[in-house]
Amino acid sequence: MDLVTNALLIGIATGITSGSAKVTESSITYAFTSLKNLLEKKLSKDHKVLKAISDLETNPNSPGKKMVLREEVVEAKLDQDQEVVVAAKELIELLKRSPGGQEIINQTVIGDKNIFSGSGDIFISNK
Repeated sequence: MDLVTNALLIGIATGITSGSAKVTESSITYAFTSLKNLLEKKLSKDHKVLKAISDLETNPNSPGKKMVLREEVVEAKLDQDQEVVVAAKELIELLKRSPGGQEIINQTVIGDKNIFSGSGDIFISNK
């Protein structure tokens, strides 16, 4: 999964968007809001990416909505936009450094013959 989609999914999953008590660090909330604001600045207000984010915020556990967000981010080539990628990296780094943050960083890989690398514990499921 691309870095931008991953950052958005993690931000939504941790409750940043709802002001949840799950995430209390203002720097993380600020980084997520900055990423969303950057996307709003770069895209039209009715762009499919923004709708996909909104839909996922409403139902953050929906696998289908996660896939739609991924597809829309890639279609809009946001995963290739350096400014957006930098903002996504900043959010992920802040999340990693927060208490328990590394545990919420997940990677979803779909399809066959995928190659990826990383560190830490790896859990592979065939859902």
